[in-house]
Amino acid sequence: MIKQFQKREVWRKRKKFIIAVFPLALLILVIAIIIIASRPAATCFDGKKNNNEAGIDCGGPCASCGVKYAAPLEIISSDILGIGQNASELVIKVRNSNADYGARFSYQINVISLLGAKVSEASGESFILPHSEKYLIEPKLAFKAVDLSRAEVIITKTEWFGVDKSSVDLFDIYDRQARVLEATESGYLEVSGKIANKISHDFPAVDLTFVIYSKTGRLLYAAKTEISNLKANGIKNFIYNGFPYFSNFQEVDLDRIEYLAEAWPN
Repeated sequence: MIKQFQKREVWRKRKKFIIAVFPLALLILVIAIIIIASRPAATCFDGKKNNNEAGIDCGGPCASCGVKYAAPLEIISSDILGIGQNASELVIKVRNSNADYGARFSYQINVISLLGAKVSEASGESFILPHSEKYLIEPKLAFKAVDLSRAEVIITKTEWFGVDKSSVDLFDIYDRQARVLEATESGYLEVSGKIANKISHDFPAVDLTFVIYSKTGRLLYAAKTEISNLKANGIKNFIYNGFPYFSNFQEVDLDRIEYLAEAWPN
């Protein structure tokens, strides 16, 4: 009987303690919620360095400062080149002037006629390394170059990545040769050379672009091919003769052909 009384007394005291402490715990919880709710949110767009940001509106809870202040990709040129009698090629030059960031990007191209109407469109995805230039090529449009006015190029999405190497840091192209093919040979122009992988990283595929100029420096044509399975610190020979005939073919400056190799390093 005495034990039961003692148990009831202990439970009564515990109950009184819980009843006394509960309002205090509830009050502490409410105060904590108010403090958290009243804490200023990370704005990232207020022009101030706050909320643990590393710089003004960058770092910490915001985008990295390198990405925040990266210079946008530039469209340097957009050329419409004639191929044969009834076709054209678009050659668009893009530049990334940032030293430490490469980008994967999406783009939209609208081809405008002399009358101002959109006659063709194309879209795609590509990449560009730091401190590099690249060419976007849209081959064989079914329009005469003389009937087209311009190509509007819009970068629709850009994703920046920290990359410490540009195209020239990754590859070397040497022993370059170019020649006009004989009538008995297949094709019109042949370029060849060697490409060296300068780093200890395998590349399953490397884009190799050839840009053809006239003796007066005018852009005539551009083409792209792929070098597959370029091993770490490896070297490969290449030959390309897939150029079509274009009306100003005889103006080609064989000593001024531009070679560009590129691949994403990660």
